[in-house]
Amino acid sequence: MSVILILVIVVLVVIAGILIAVFAYKNRAHKQLQDKHRKIQHAHDQLQDEKSRIQHAHDQLQDEKSRIQHAHDQLQDEKSRIQHDFSLERDQLLQSQKIIVTQAVPHLREHMVKVTLDADTAHPRLIVSHHGKQVRDGNRQNAVDGGKDRFDEYLGVLGKDGFSSGRHFYYEVKVKDQTQWDLGVARESSNRKGLFSLSPDDGYWTVRRFNESYWARDSSPVSLSLRVEPQRIGVFVNYEEGLVSFYDVKSMSHIYSYTDQSFNEKLYPFVCLGQWGNENSTPLIICDDY
Repeated sequence: MSVILILVIVVLVVIAGILIAVFAYKNRAHKQLQDKHRKIQHAHDQLQDEKSRIQHAHDQLQDEKSRIQHAHDQLQDEKSRIQHDFSLERDQLLQSQKIIVTQAVPHLREHMVKVTLDADTAHPRLIVSHHGKQVRDGNRQNAVDGGKDRFDEYLGVLGKDGFSSGRHFYYEVKVKDQTQWDLGVARESSNRKGLFSLSPDDGYWTVRRFNESYWARDSSPVSLSLRVEPQRIGVFVNYEEGLVSFYDVKSMSHIYSYTDQSFNEKLYPFVCLGQWGNENSTPLIICDDY
């Protein structure tokens, strides 16, 4: 009986040990599971916080984007208003300028002089009409001599008569359909040989067309933005005040003015068909009528 009792007790102790071991294992596994759950929950909470921060940053970004868009819209509105005001002022200025020039051209024509081109100064390629009112590139090189008074690089020609001593003078040149020209006035002693700037520094006061662009040949060339293609150019000189002005006669608009110039010798009308050659056979025409 004692042996049986001992065996029973041993069995019970073993079973109890097994139960305790199983309970301890399950309890430890439960705690581990709870720890993992807490970690997962913590990570989830952190993720939610990060998501909230991202959402907050996104909302701020959207607000900033909205403010920028609003500022951009205001800037565009201001730009449109300025452009509108500028266009209005420009139109008003052009209109007033047109009125002024419309009134000025008849007055300038009171000083119109009879200009006759001097064939003896013309580049050898040029053909000057017998009455001295037209000039074109005749593509001739050896038909006339290359005397000292002739241009030898620029296809230029001077007027026969010079003007000085405080006099005003005005003349007009028809440039319609010609795509390359320079015109204005030249000092009597100005160089005619070789290439130079056709600017006041070299004794020339000119405006130029080359293909589709227009320039004033000032000491630093000035690009001219003309609203229409000139067909007839008026050149006015106030010798005493040092003024050379150019006008588009047809559109009654001012093109360019050289001011505060110093003249101390005769000035001659000057027209030119470019450099070396001009494939456009349209002549430049001195206009006596209006």
